[in-house]
Amino acid sequence: MRRLVALCALLAFGSVLAGCANDDEIEAPTITRLVQEDGRFSRLAIALQATGLQVALRQSGPFTLFAPTDQAFAGLPSGTFELLLQNPADLGRVLQYHVVPTRITEAELRALADQNATLNTLQDARLDIRSADGALVLNPGGERAFVEGDPLVASNGLVYPINMVLAPPLVGKDLVDALRFDPQFAQLVQLLEAAALDEILRQPGPFTLFAPTDQAFARLPASTLDALIADPAQLDRILRFHVVPGRFTTADLRGLSSLNTLLGPHFAITSTQMDTLVIGSAFGEALLIRPDFGVANGIIHTIDNVLFPPSGP
Repeated sequence: MRRLVALCALLAFGSVLAGCANDDEIEAPTITRLVQEDGRFSRLAIALQATGLQVALRQSGPFTLFAPTDQAFAGLPSGTFELLLQNPADLGRVLQYHVVPTRITEAELRALADQNATLNTLQDARLDIRSADGALVLNPGGERAFVEGDPLVASNGLVYPINMVLAPPLVGKDLVDALRFDPQFAQLVQLLEAAALDEILRQPGPFTLFAPTDQAFARLPASTLDALIADPAQLDRILRFHVVPGRFTTADLRGLSSLNTLLGPHFAITSTQMDTLVIGSAFGEALLIRPDFGVANGIIHTIDNVLFPPSGP
C-alpha cells in the first residue's frame, strides 16, 4: 500500500514538472498579438486591421516594428487618422514605413545609430537612425520620432514604442497630391487652384514648399483673405513667396541665411533657442512645425503662419 501511495506521489510530482516544462516552452506572442494586447497601441491595432498588415506581422519574419503609441496618433492633425482609415492603400504605405524586415536588437540599433545608419523599410523607403543624448531618434533630419523605453519581445521580432507617426516619402506623388492627402491644407489647396499655381507644383521641379496650415490662414483677418481671393494677381504673388526652386531639407536650411523664392524676393532663415527653424521677412515670420515631407517633385515644410513678400500687405 505504501508503495502504491509513493508511486502515485511520484507520478503526480512528475506531472507537475511536465506542466512547468510546458509553461517554459510557451512561445512568445507575435508582433500582431503584442500590439493588440498592449493598451498603448489601440489605434495602431485598428490601422493594422484596416490594411491587412496584421496578417503579415503574424508570419515568421523576423520584423522590427517601430510602433506609434496612441499618443503619437493623437498628435496628428485633426481628421488625419480618420482620413487614412478611409484610404487603406495610403495607410498601408505609412505603416510599412514603420516596419524593417529583420530583427534588430537594442544593442544593434544603438550601434547603427552611432554609425548614422539608414534602415530599409517594408515601404521600400529609407529611414535614418541617430543617437541624441543617449536617445534613439528616427528621421533625425525631419520630424523626429524618439524610441520610448525597452523593446517588446515577440516570437517573430521586436516592437519599439515611438512617440510620433512617421510620414514616408510619397513615391510617385507630387506636391499637390500630398497637400490633398492632408486635411490641414484644404485652404491652401483651394487657393493654389484659384491662382492656377497647382499646375506649376505638379511639374518635375523640384520645389520646396513652405505650406501654411488652415489654422495659419485662420489667423489672417477675414477681410485680408477675402481681398486675396478677389485679387488673383496678389494671391499669386503671396503663394509664390512660399515656393523655392530646388529641394531643401531642414539640414540644408540650417546652413543658409536666406532663400530666393519663386516670386523673386527672398526670405530670411533663423532658428529659435529651441532650435526650431524660422523663416520670414519684415512682414512676419513662421515656424517650421512639421518639416521634411518628401514627395516625387520636392519637399513640404509645414509652417504656422502665412508669409507676405516685402511689397505685400
